[in-house]
Amino acid sequence: MRVFYVAFLDDSELRHAFDAIRLIASPREKLKTHITIRGPYPQRYRVPRAEAVVGSAKIMIQGVGCFFSARQTTVFLEVQSEGLIRALYKPDYPKSVPHLTLYDGPNRRFAESLYELFRSLNLVFKFKTEGLSPVVLTAGQSNFDVRLEMNGFILRQFTDLDLSVPSLVTLSDLERLQAIEEIALRMIEKGLVHGNYVKGVHLVAARHATGGE
Repeated sequence: MRVFYVAFLDDSELRHAFDAIRLIASPREKLKTHITIRGPYPQRYRVPRAEAVVGSAKIMIQGVGCFFSARQTTVFLEVQSEGLIRALYKPDYPKSVPHLTLYDGPNRRFAESLYELFRSLNLVFKFKTEGLSPVVLTAGQSNFDVRLEMNGFILRQFTDLDLSVPSLVTLSDLERLQAIEEIALRMIEKGLVHGNYVKGVHLVAARHATGGE
């Protein structure tokens, strides 16, 4: 068993949108959208100081980043928050900074396209968290499984595409990028985030990743 302490977005509509993005990008994604703050621990512990800091932290998302190496393919949104930095404790990654993961998986070409898409969208937004929540990982399962909450109704709130959770595994990389772009643009329309409202960026991002013009 491993226990992590994470911060969930307290705006349910914003979190549902990013849950959908993360699940479309990686249909086997397990966790709801979060920022990992502390862990892993072998069991649950009380962390009152960190809880107080995270609960009152001012958080802004601005910029996209990536961890690309021989062993890792991760795309994330950059988190700016002095409070979260103070509460951070990740002994396995001592140089880590707070971030909101969009994709973590084996598909490097898709990840590069996703990075280019979000670099072009340039999303900026602020949010608060629900404080610190313990996530218990046991045999690959967690106590905050996003797939138990996500459904076709939530997906249709952010995209006009006919999607269901089971159908996500059948999407091509380009279809995934298109759906993710639609969700991001819908968030801009709703005023949940600020960003560049430009349609068709997913096509440019895909061409960039494949070396096209």
